[in-house]
Amino acid sequence: MHCVNQHFVPQYYLKNFSDEGNVYVFDKKINKFLNNGNSLPVSKIGFEKNIYDAKPEILQAFCNPKIESEKFLDTLIEQYNERISAPLINSFVTLGEEVYLNNELNLISFIATEDLIDFTIVQFVRTQRFKAFTEDFAKIIFEKLKTQKSTIQKFSLQELSNAVHNLFVISAIDNTQIWKRLNETRILKSEYIIIDEFVNNITSQLRKMSKTLWVSGIDKFYKTSDTPILVAASENQKIENISFPITKRICFTFSNYPEFDNEIIKVTEKNVELIDKANEKIIQCAERFTYSYDKN
Repeated sequence: MHCVNQHFVPQYYLKNFSDEGNVYVFDKKINKFLNNGNSLPVSKIGFEKNIYDAKPEILQAFCNPKIESEKFLDTLIEQYNERISAPLINSFVTLGEEVYLNNELNLISFIATEDLIDFTIVQFVRTQRFKAFTEDFAKIIFEKLKTQKSTIQKFSLQELSNAVHNLFVISAIDNTQIWKRLNETRILKSEYIIIDEFVNNITSQLRKMSKTLWVSGIDKFYKTSDTPILVAASENQKIENISFPITKRICFTFSNYPEFDNEIIKVTEKNVELIDKANEKIIQCAERFTYSYDKN
């Protein structure tokens, strides 16, 4: 298997927190900035070797289309997520700068909410933290296959775990609006509806929640991390809040507060603690690394 750096946090997203393509990287494990405190190019962070690779024969057992390459998911992400999401996410850079420079606030009804939801869900399941979450699903499937005649019994639990993580990402893409508009054949086989149900449950909740942009009008910046989508949910899987920083100036939230729906709220010196609290959560929930425009 040829080793390739596959980004679970997109480079186009990380550039929104950069200074000419470089960001500061703080390592929670060793409690200091990497690279002797100097910034690093976004191409060098937020990736793992072959994280999305899976043997075609193991994925084929779960998927409808013919799979001939171990890079199936990597190609799928590039074609049906990154090409579509990059222009949307990058557009927020201009919006943030306009608010900062011109003190202009506008309703966000023009935002392609469905595309933003698609990006949020795909990004949520792409990360290392979610990959660890899927290991329990893999164990259930692994035990189930022991009692059946299956072509994937020969694969190890680790190989199956990697494949199951891929299946959640595939399901997220499979359920995006762009994929449905293309009238493409569903990727996952119907018998693995438990994965689709998980993704659809999140999607349906987000559609009903209020969407808000929090924009820094001062020289105080949002951080991001290797786990950029922060989810607060109750024990019954009801989502209470989702937030993720989109650029160094903008944080997007889904909440259950109707009064905040379709609004831009400017952060000033009077409510600067909103950015501080958001950054504290980013650091707390990061798997290991946080990324920032500056070192403050």
